[in-house]
Order: sequence, then C-alpha cells, then structure tokens
Amino acid sequence: MAIFLLISLAFMFVFIFYYEFLWKKIERQSGKNLLSMIFEPSPKNSEKKNPQKEKKSKGPNWNDWKYRIWVELHRKSSITADEAASAGGVHVKQAERYLDKLESDGKVQQAGDSARGIFYKVSAE
Repeated sequence: MAIFLLISLAFMFVFIFYYEFLWKKIERQSGKNLLSMIFEPSPKNSEKKNPQKEKKSKGPNWNDWKYRIWVELHRKSSITADEAASAGGVHVKQAERYLDKLESDGKVQQAGDSARGIFYKVSAE
C-alpha cells in the first residue's frame, strides 16, 4: 500500500510539473486558457481572417534578415559582409549573396579591396 501511495505521489508531482512548465507556457503564448482553446473552433473551420497574416503584409518585417541588413547598412555609412551577417543572424555567404544582389540592383556599391577588406556603401541615387 505504501508503494502505491509513493507511486501516486510521484505521478502527481510529475503532472504538476508538466502542467506548470509546459501548459502554462502555451497559455502565455496564446493569451488564452487551455480549456477555452479546446472548446473554441479550430482555425481551419472558422471563417475569421488571421490578424497576424494581415499584419505580415503591412510594411517591412523586422524578423526578415534582409530588412535587418538593410537597416544596418543605412544606420552605418558602410558595412562589411561579417557585420551584415551578424546583424541579420545569417551565414556570411548568405549575407554576401544578398549584398551582391543589392549591388547588381544598383542600391549599394562595393568599395575597398581584398587587401584592406571589402565593404559596402549605399549608392548615391
């Protein structure tokens, strides 16, 4: 009988831990109680538009790494590929490809050389 009580007590602690740390995280992210989320209709079945999708289409998104690189380029007068990669949170090669695309579009110009270091400036339009 004592073993059964210890096992049930251990199960209760595991359940409380699971509820507090995992379920509460979901509740905080959604802003709703889990029971209310169970009884509300699923987004597939509801005819409501998703407000986050509408927000996404309005203007630049700070989560877009290209936008962060573009902002960093305008904030500083010149930027290297390493600085662009750290600002965008991407690999240096990916940042170089994006900066090369901006250069081919005529929005930035490459300056410097391989001995001193290559950096990019916003081109005067």
